[in-house]
Amino acid sequence: MSRPAWVVADITCAVVKGMRSYCLTDMDMGLMGADELGAATGLYFTWITSCIPNTQRGPWPRRSNVHQDEEKVENLIREFINQRVWAVVGASTDPSKYGNMIFRNLRSAGYTVYGVNPRGGQIEGQELYRGLADLPERPAVVDTVVPPHVTEQVVQQCAELGLTRVWMQPGSESPTAVEFCHEHDIQVVFGACAMIRRRTWN
Repeated sequence: MSRPAWVVADITCAVVKGMRSYCLTDMDMGLMGADELGAATGLYFTWITSCIPNTQRGPWPRRSNVHQDEEKVENLIREFINQRVWAVVGASTDPSKYGNMIFRNLRSAGYTVYGVNPRGGQIEGQELYRGLADLPERPAVVDTVVPPHVTEQVVQQCAELGLTRVWMQPGSESPTAVEFCHEHDIQVVFGACAMIRRRTWN
């Protein structure tokens, strides 16, 4: 049986089943397509950028034009996940949305999480704030779950507020946003999912 030519990177997709997250790597997926994987596992897949065919990829950074030193990236990720106070920009009141899943997943792991959404609202009784400037305390990490052009605005707000760590969820990053972070002394993680890499707090 022929298989679609899916591009598989280090972290290929986040598999979400209830509140538990998984990660499939190259070895797990090989060159399987979405339908084959779904049929094989019976799980619901939230596909991220590394699972999208080259012809359908958006204008976010790729391995070919944004070099990342792997050891440096891993050290940066460890630093980020050991910060307990996070803001999730793009937190949604809709439980089926990725921003809602990330918000709940981080909270369930023991993080202090503030959701940011210009529409306001609540998630599981917790208020969503309309902007980063409205948060009751400074987040150590700002996690973006928004389109790339919105992320570009968010990183500018981070610079204005003196926030120095931004984690761009896969699909939310752009070369412009990443470059802005580098130019304004903002540490940035992209190409990795916080739900997969986060720790659990006691």
